[in-house]
Amino acid sequence: MRDGGGQGDNGGAGGTLAANPGAGAGSEPFGESASVDAYVPRDATEAALSRAQAALATGGRVVAVTGPPGIGKTLVLQLALQRLSHRFAGVYLPYGAMSFEDLCGWALGGLGEAPGPADSLRRRAEALCSQGAGLLLVIDDAASMPAETTRALAAEAASEDGGLRVLVAAHEDAAASRMLAAMLPEPVVVRLAAPMTEAETALYLRSQLERSGAPPAERQLFDREAIEQIHTLGGGIPRLVNREAAALLRRDAPEGVQAVWREESWMGAPLDGEGVGDLDDGPLLDPEKPELDTGPD
Repeated sequence: MRDGGGQGDNGGAGGTLAANPGAGAGSEPFGESASVDAYVPRDATEAALSRAQAALATGGRVVAVTGPPGIGKTLVLQLALQRLSHRFAGVYLPYGAMSFEDLCGWALGGLGEAPGPADSLRRRAEALCSQGAGLLLVIDDAASMPAETTRALAAEAASEDGGLRVLVAAHEDAAASRMLAAMLPEPVVVRLAAPMTEAETALYLRSQLERSGAPPAERQLFDREAIEQIHTLGGGIPRLVNREAAALLRRDAPEGVQAVWREESWMGAPLDGEGVGDLDDGPLLDPEKPELDTGPD
C-alpha cells in the first residue's frame, strides 16, 4: 500500500489490493506493492467502484475518488481501468505533478505511442471516439497537478467532440479542494471513507495468508484474538491493517511470538477509537459539488 508524495494509495487490505503484483505461493502476504489480481472485495470499495464506473459509462467526463489516506483509492482507480477496458483504451499515471504537455506525452507513452504534444493525445481520443470507444486517463495523487494542468485537462475532457474521460484520486484536504475547484465543469465526486469491518479484516488476512502459501505456523498466529487486535490497532484503515499484519509476521521467536507482539502493539494502541481520527478529519470539499457518498464518515 502506497500513499502520498506521488505514490498513490494502494489499500493493501480489505477491499483491497494485496501484496506483490502477480505473486502467489511463496510471496510476502502483506508487502508494500499491490496486485489487482489479489483483490479481496469489500462493500465500501465495491460501492465506490460501481459508482465511478457508472458515472464514466453514462457520459461523465471527470470523476474524482476522494477519501482519507490508506483507504484504497488507488485500488478503485486500477480496478475501474481494468473493468472498463471493453469501453475505453486506458492509461494509468501514478501522479500528476507535471505540465499539461508532459502529462499528455506520458499518457501517449502509456498507450504505446511515441510521446507527443497535447494535440496528439486529443487526436488519439477523437479517433477512439469515432470508433465507438474512448480514452480513459487515470491519474493518482491528482492534487499534485499544477493548477494550469488541472484546468487544461478538464477543458480537454469537456470537449464535445473528444473521447477523453478522466478518473482521478485525491485525499480530502485543501490541495484536493483546490484541484476539484479548478475542474470545470464540476467533476462527479465519489467518496470512499468507510473503514473495513472486523469481518472484512478477517477475510482479507486469511485470504492473503492462503494466497501466499504461508506455512501453518504463520497462519496460526492469526487467531481470533490477533485479528481483533490487528483490526483495532489499524482502525479498519486498510494500509494500517496491512502494516500491523506484517509486523506480526516479522517476529522471529517461534514461541511467545503473539504475546510479544500484542504487548508491544497494545502499549501504543488507541483507546476507544482515539488516535485514528487524524486519518479522516472530514472532507474539505465544497459541499455544493456533486458527491456520491459510499459510506458513513
